[in-house]
Amino acid sequence: MRSRSTATASGSPCSRPDCARTRQSSAATTRGTATPRSRDDYDFGHAPAGDEFVRLALEIEIAAQRAYTGLISRIRTEDYLLSAAFILVDEVRHMTVWQRLLGLKIY
Repeated sequence: MRSRSTATASGSPCSRPDCARTRQSSAATTRGTATPRSRDDYDFGHAPAGDEFVRLALEIEIAAQRAYTGLISRIRTEDYLLSAAFILVDEVRHMTVWQRLLGLKIY
């Protein structure tokens, strides 16, 4: 998978897959708090297989995209706004991947 270049909250380029998490952690640390650690394991044993799993993933991405779309206009801090904008773009990109995989129209 080819990684894309983005920028951190400070404006420096970031092409690592964990770049959004890095920006969030940096913003949280600046404000004296911390983000939760990444999980070592995710229990998907109960999840359905095949297209049903992809449909559920698509629902999650749509919910995330709607949440960030509703939230982004309320953010007043520049570094949080930048992070939220990158996350919103990622959610929409994820959404289009699942739609394409399911054979759904993207545009």
